Amino acid sequence: MNQDRDFSEFSYSSLTPEQRQAQLVDENVPVALKALLLFHEALHLANSGNYELAIALYNRSLEFIPDAFEVWYHKGVALSNLCRYQDAIAAYDKAIDWKPDYYEALTEKGYCLSILARHQEGLTCCDQAIKINPDYYKSWCDRAYILRQLNRRKQAFSSCDKALELNPDSHEAWNVRGLLSNRPQAGLACFEKALDIQPDYARSWYNRGLLLLRLGQKETALSCFEKALEIKPNSQEFWHPQAWYARGYMLVKFRRYEEAIACFEKALSLQPDYGTAAFYKLIILILSGKFFNHIAEPRKRRNLLQDFKTILYSIKYLLIGFLAIIIINTYAKGAGMMVLQETLSVVFSVGILCLFIWELWLNRNNLKFVWQIYKRGIITYIRAFTILIITLTTFVAVDSVVPPFMEWGWASAVFGNSGNLVFQPITTVQKIKPPQEVETPKTAPPLKTEKSTKVQPVKEATQNKKALEVNIDYSLIITGGIWIVLMLLVPFWANFEEKIFRQGANTWKQILIRSTQFGLVHILVGIPIFAGFVLILPGFLFACRYKYIHDKKFKETNDEKIAEEAGVEASTADHAIYNAILITFVVAAMVL
Repeated sequence: MNQDRDFSEFSYSSLTPEQRQAQLVDENVPVALKALLLFHEALHLANSGNYELAIALYNRSLEFIPDAFEVWYHKGVALSNLCRYQDAIAAYDKAIDWKPDYYEALTEKGYCLSILARHQEGLTCCDQAIKINPDYYKSWCDRAYILRQLNRRKQAFSSCDKALELNPDSHEAWNVRGLLSNRPQAGLACFEKALDIQPDYARSWYNRGLLLLRLGQKETALSCFEKALEIKPNSQEFWHPQAWYARGYMLVKFRRYEEAIACFEKALSLQPDYGTAAFYKLIILILSGKFFNHIAEPRKRRNLLQDFKTILYSIKYLLIGFLAIIIINTYAKGAGMMVLQETLSVVFSVGILCLFIWELWLNRNNLKFVWQIYKRGIITYIRAFTILIITLTTFVAVDSVVPPFMEWGWASAVFGNSGNLVFQPITTVQKIKPPQEVETPKTAPPLKTEKSTKVQPVKEATQNKKALEVNIDYSLIITGGIWIVLMLLVPFWANFEEKIFRQGANTWKQILIRSTQFGLVHILVGIPIFAGFVLILPGFLFACRYKYIHDKKFKETNDEKIAEEAGVEASTADHAIYNAILITFVVAAMVL
């Protein structure tokens, strides 16, 4: 409260709840003291995370003393913790109106503006706060965070260093320092320093988990997310839905689907428009076989419909773009539209190829796994080749009898040529062919003279050089590079699919369900609808391989975990080599 209204003998903690309530209703108690009681009660509630009730008490306090700038400031802090950033900014503005040099309020206002992507305005607020009090470390710390959002890393480092110079024990500054670091180990050291200073700083636990996830330390990353949520289970800060989503994402990798679904639902309860969480929840419900159970229950069915709306809303611009491209590819006529079609195809192909290269870069430390798959014995190759022949034969047979609508695939509608996203970059590259030389008709050689004999070698050398330049097929070189990238990625893709669709499917009923899911989910990558049904067959054969090895290993070890790992390893090998042979055949066919 304001200094002129301070009660030097007032001690909030010395009063019992009954005494505080009695003073609030006592008409003889000064208004300022009532406001002070409410303010301290609100602070106590806010410190325990009960921000809604705290805000209600701040408002009651302000009814007694409307110009209490400290109350406006702390109300802003509580609103910020509830992610009500616009309301928080309004509260900070009120505090600044009553006290223009209130640098703490200016600092917090700047942070809220940055959260709302108004980074430049937020930076201005922090600069104003620093001008008023250059020794307030929090202003430098928040300034560093905002400069990071503006990609002004050098200045951000300088501001963060200044904050640590003013307060070496600032866990917030060490947290920001970790976010700024380009080197993972240095970033981890900063987060650990922040946690040494403040062990219950949930945000650093969350950030540390994200960094460990990037480094591939999945179990440790999961424990960090769980620690952050344990510290603040009911927080409504902006990062909290992301922490629940991150925990759910990690639980999926450990096949703890029930817990993962609960995490995605928690994230959606905190942030109803969280499209990624809704999408992952839907996918896991399908993969775990619980989708139809949710449809059967009215409450869960309503939630599913809401999830569908959330997903569609989050990708509305993408859907509009795809629809526009499909219309262009289907109905557009004329040379200009053809150029547009080709341009869109090239842009998408480059984007897909960049995603492939990025995924390969993320797996760069685990390329030994690729060699372990491809060095399998000849029996594995024969088995994979046999499955491929069976699949292709079934594909041709089914293609000849299915109705036209079953041949539709969204990738063909979008790109106008390829039926699979994986092959789209190669399809596009194959359009870039070098000009073909026109063979000159053979004629009788001219009579040689002394002059022509001297000039002929020079002409022949020039022609050979031009021919050499014309005959370089850059499309073939690029195609070869893409093929290598795909060959390196195939084992990782196969292993991912096997862990989802095969691992844990130990009964024939589970195998049939998972095999059907395996085939139909491929429709998402753009293949024709009927092809998704055809892929149920290889999915079933991979599952048979998994079950055979799983059961055999379980009899030997009586350890379910070891048996599942052995089964996944065996089915991954068949699946990866199957895909490698298929991709090689398709690429060869495109080139030839």
